[in-house]
Amino acid sequence: MQQSRNCSLLLPLARIAAAQQQGLDTAPPTGKGEFERAMIRERVDAGLERARAQGKTLGRPRTDQRIEAAIRKGGPPARPGWQ
Repeated sequence: MQQSRNCSLLLPLARIAAAQQQGLDTAPPTGKGEFERAMIRERVDAGLERARAQGKTLGRPRTDQRIEAAIRKGGPPARPGWQ
């Protein structure tokens, strides 16, 4: 357990070193913000890629065809109980 925690702490340090080598100044708040944003984006992309690999459906569920047809006609939604 101790080894995995040490590794998880070293990874951000390695990324900070790599960012500094690329010329990203992590000292001011804006530099840290850019670095954090890049790390978040990387984690989100990895999660989305993993979900796709597992065959999960991403995004908003499709709208019912009756509701979509009513919207296209400009009328009220075709839901039971709606007037």
